[in-house]
Amino acid sequence: MELLLAPLGSTDLALLVLRVGFGVCVFMHGWGKLFHIEDLERFWGVPVPLAWVVAAIQIGGALSMVLGLLTVPFAIAMTLVHAVATYKLMTMANEPFVAPSRHSWSIGLLYTLMPLVIAIAGPGIHSLDARLFPRIIL
Repeated sequence: MELLLAPLGSTDLALLVLRVGFGVCVFMHGWGKLFHIEDLERFWGVPVPLAWVVAAIQIGGALSMVLGLLTVPFAIAMTLVHAVATYKLMTMANEPFVAPSRHSWSIGLLYTLMPLVIAIAGPGIHSLDARLFPRIIL
């Protein structure tokens, strides 16, 4: 029974997996916005200058997550960006929480919670932050 309950690894390893996986996904979202930036204004009412800020936060934040560099500030910024996006999905698009056959806002909630968890827990020992700022991180 103890083997079933024992963790598979360390918290630091879990943070690395979460940071890298989340970073890759968010990078793809941000990168896609670069080529369709006007769509954010047309469909979601986001002014183009603010849409560029969102894309920059997603791309820069994603690279930050993967490297573990300036992780907490970027995690907070990405939490805010994704919280607003999720709110827009809930209110403007009137999407349900879960809909197996169409878009829903449950994934937006996960995109909001993942960087929040990283901001709370920190980047972990497997990060550039831990090497550059060990007194703060460790």
